[in-house]
Amino acid sequence: KQKTAYEICACLVGSEMCIRDRVVAEGSSRLVPGGMLVYVAQARGYSVRTFDCGGVDASRLGGLEPTLCISNSGATAELVRMVRSAEKGKVCAAVVAKENSVLAQTLGDDSVRVLKCGDEHAVAASKSCVEQTLAAIAVLESSVDDNQLASQTSALADAMDAALGVKIEDKVLKAAAAAPCVYWAGGGNGVAAELALKTHEILRKRAQVLEGTYAVHGVEEVMEQGDVLVWLDPPAEFEDKFASTLEPIGVTIVAVSSRKTRFDTLHIDECGDLSPLVQLAAGWRFLACAGATLGVDIDKPQRARKIGNEFVE
Repeated sequence: KQKTAYEICACLVGSEMCIRDRVVAEGSSRLVPGGMLVYVAQARGYSVRTFDCGGVDASRLGGLEPTLCISNSGATAELVRMVRSAEKGKVCAAVVAKENSVLAQTLGDDSVRVLKCGDEHAVAASKSCVEQTLAAIAVLESSVDDNQLASQTSALADAMDAALGVKIEDKVLKAAAAAPCVYWAGGGNGVAAELALKTHEILRKRAQVLEGTYAVHGVEEVMEQGDVLVWLDPPAEFEDKFASTLEPIGVTIVAVSSRKTRFDTLHIDECGDLSPLVQLAAGWRFLACAGATLGVDIDKPQRARKIGNEFVE
């Protein structure tokens, strides 16, 4: 029987080696799980080498240490092809949401862990993305003999639950609904990039991720009146710069933060190095409410698919 993600620490084959090199995934299974894995390793000062990449890059790079694959469907074409072409032992394990997947058949059930969160009926991934992230962090911790996650999940659940109900002013939602483009500014942990992807899938709008303070380093040249910039965990010392640069253009700035800011703010709880996941939940809330304002079906986009690039024999 395939084991659940929370049994990874005890039995994942080659967990120490796979985390020393790379996590390979695509789309939502890569952006936050891979980004948070690297972020947490750096934030905690772990002496392990971690990075994330897509299946095509992983195949082209080759010759690296063993790999952990993450795929909701277990049938992502880029990952399946990489696994099938990899040297024996170079792909240690996979985290998937579906039992009896192509990846499971390729790697063997003992090397595949199935998520507990259950099916997602919406095209946009949500709960699976979070559980994939926690599973990857659990593997990371097991590789360095650490166990902080066990004491963090209860507070994380409470903080995410609160973020999913955070109050958002009507004027903010109307601005988002009317925006030509929604920009997401934040750290390099994958959350801003994931929310830009979710903007495409949920709001059917153009979106762009702006890591760090990139928003005031040239991109303002192409911003338009009516655009919205959502700033995740904004540093207080740069608020005035963002305001003086972007507001004269007509850009609406919205903050997601555990503290008071000069902008309209979605207030969330602090949750240590897992706070980016709380920001993610607040971003979902923002997009769902803006989608309701637009009157679109937020679960079923017209073109995007649940499995973006499905493997076909």
